[in-house]
Amino acid sequence: MRHRVVPVVAAVGLADSLGRVLAQDVRAASDAPAFDRSLFDGFAVCAADVRRPGAVLRIVEEIYAGRPPCRTVSKGMCAAIATGAMLPKGADAVVKKEDTQLLHPHRVVIRTTAEKGGNFTRRGSYFKKGARLLKRGMLLDAAKIGLLASQGVARVHVLRPPRVSVLSTGDEIMEAGRRARPAQVRNASAPMLLAALERLGIEGRYLGLVPDRPEALKRKLAEGLRGDMLIVTGAVSAGKKDYVPAELRKLGVRVIFHKVRIRPGKPVLLGRRGSCVVFGLPGNAVSSLVTFHLFVRPVLERFMGRPVETDFEQGVLTKTTGNDSGRLSFLPGRLVRRAGKNNVTPLRFCDSSDLRAAAAADVFYVLKETQIKAGKGTAVPFLRIPS
Repeated sequence: MRHRVVPVVAAVGLADSLGRVLAQDVRAASDAPAFDRSLFDGFAVCAADVRRPGAVLRIVEEIYAGRPPCRTVSKGMCAAIATGAMLPKGADAVVKKEDTQLLHPHRVVIRTTAEKGGNFTRRGSYFKKGARLLKRGMLLDAAKIGLLASQGVARVHVLRPPRVSVLSTGDEIMEAGRRARPAQVRNASAPMLLAALERLGIEGRYLGLVPDRPEALKRKLAEGLRGDMLIVTGAVSAGKKDYVPAELRKLGVRVIFHKVRIRPGKPVLLGRRGSCVVFGLPGNAVSSLVTFHLFVRPVLERFMGRPVETDFEQGVLTKTTGNDSGRLSFLPGRLVRRAGKNNVTPLRFCDSSDLRAAAAADVFYVLKETQIKAGKGTAVPFLRIPS
């Protein structure tokens, strides 16, 4: 689309940041480690005192993790030290406890040698204050959240998930859980799209089901236009009761395109009013699913600063199929990786309401409008359906 999608920044607590995208670089507030830190339980010593095994040293204090040292270690002295504790001034090595023998509470025999810098982690050896720890645009996972916490970060600036509303239309649609009258169909598109949004980390807002009446439709559309994105299913084609395009225009939505030469999903509409992106998806469920992955998902990923994942891969057909629709077709298939090749098995597909085929598929493979017959072994692009 020609209009730039501008993500919205929000500050959230670390507990709510998993899977979110960083909105800005994060730099170290301090050196890490922040002090010279012992790697073992043992004794902090001057390495010059322990050039040969058998040195006897005087213990001047015991240092525990979380408590700073009080004494300076000088010639002939040492300090008992715990793992993770701060080295005292004057000490430049740590000897493991198992390499020593305690003579009495204030004397210890060092049964090994020590090298300067041994068995402790120097201050700033992980990174220095001011170093860039995380880069803008990174997806926060458990380790990155731990890194932030280690630097005392309690709240982090991330890209806010877009506020997305979903609206279903149609006199013939009945919500699940209600008894359908003759000639009615269940509303499959809305639950399906809300689930697809949730998988992206977006809590979609369902505006409900509106009948094919312009005034009722207009009120619901106006409500949905207050967010970052509005997805409408149904009433976007060329039928007498397909009021969505006209009502959107009345509400100030500029239609960027309406109808594309694909199957399923030809009637898809894209528009915009201010910062709100509007998609009109076909009412048939498989059409909604295909157009969601082709058109809606890439925009949502840009909203959240994520890399767009709608990259097509290449595979080969495992049996003969064809496309007599006269349009570029996205058809359900099963993917099997065998002998280094992506093998795509076409599934029986009746029409754009055939959810059983879509539910059994893990890819949509693509046939050109000219591929009336595509034999076994034909190379085809395919798009993975996120599970």
